[in-house]
Amino acid sequence: MLRILHRFAHIHSHLPEAAVTLKIKQFLSAWFFNVSFSSILKGNVQEFLAWAMYSKNPDELFRQELAEIGQFLSYVDKKHGITFKPGYDESVKCARLSCEPVDPLYRPLALYVKGFVFFALTHVILRFVCGFTRVRARNGVAFWVRRPASTSTLTESPPSPPAPVLFFHGIAPGGFFAYLPFLNLLLSGRGGLLFENNSVASVLSLTPNTEAEVLEAVEAAMDEFFPPKEKFVVAGHSVGSCCVTWVHRALPNRIETILLLDPVSLFLSNATVCTNFLHKERLGTVMENVIWFFASTELGTLTYLRRHFFWYRNEMWLEDVGDDIEVVVFLAAKDEIIHARDVREGIAKCGRKVKVIYCDNLSHAQLLVEPKRWAQVQESLDWKKGN
Repeated sequence: MLRILHRFAHIHSHLPEAAVTLKIKQFLSAWFFNVSFSSILKGNVQEFLAWAMYSKNPDELFRQELAEIGQFLSYVDKKHGITFKPGYDESVKCARLSCEPVDPLYRPLALYVKGFVFFALTHVILRFVCGFTRVRARNGVAFWVRRPASTSTLTESPPSPPAPVLFFHGIAPGGFFAYLPFLNLLLSGRGGLLFENNSVASVLSLTPNTEAEVLEAVEAAMDEFFPPKEKFVVAGHSVGSCCVTWVHRALPNRIETILLLDPVSLFLSNATVCTNFLHKERLGTVMENVIWFFASTELGTLTYLRRHFFWYRNEMWLEDVGDDIEVVVFLAAKDEIIHARDVREGIAKCGRKVKVIYCDNLSHAQLLVEPKRWAQVQESLDWKKGN
């Protein structure tokens, strides 16, 4: 948590100290659904930090964990003059994903049948049209693989094929179904690994793969189907960007480019993603209603987010990405889940080069139905020619 505050202060370092303190108060208040900061008591903050730092309730904390929470409170007091009155107010609630009930909106079975139909069509298209083969790793993780096309020629030095793509989809009925046209262009001339996450595919899957299982399967797939030490474009859309974080942390030497599309993993410690996706009270736009009905209230998705999603394992810290890895980020200005403008501002101050594609008129996931944007994303991967 202290690292988050340090980054927060750095982003707003151009402001007077009093303004930075106000920003930090707003950051904390946002996790309490923007209640008045003065109404947040010390016990409420400890409850929030117990979840944010350890995914626990306060009475489950060990002595060392309590001490670390105390260090955080001491820091904000000494550094920013932020103090909390003693006590606990039951009426002041905070967002705590893994401690909240799974409360889905039940829906007709026909909608899940539709999801299975999309899922089956995806299998047919990937196998018979796109040339992929479905593989199930030894630990049960399912993925699709396509080796790169042969580049053998009569010349002595045939050109090197472009890096293969490792892709993780976001929340979408049928998994990769909505991504097929986009992926067909993105993977043109490339090998590919497409990892399924059926928990967010509206197919009633309630047992998601763990981070360790996914990473074990990714590394095994890289070694089995591609040349040794082959580097990949590691890409993720929406919640799939969190899996990119896992791969970067475990296998940075296998990455050429990180591609984040509508990423929720950047600045995930801000309350924006959590409150916009799971706690939005007013649904104004058509896309907000689509997200609410097909994603935010779906049983499998809710089970995944409220019981198997740990923000401190999923947040991507661009500062930790080595200079030998190119980073490309696609942002939609009208994104209903992330605050794209704030993310772009944070990227600009992360201390490393990041190629940002910022689209003023797009909503979350609208990239998938905008072919003219696909070419922008594909061209951004050919970064070495410009270096």
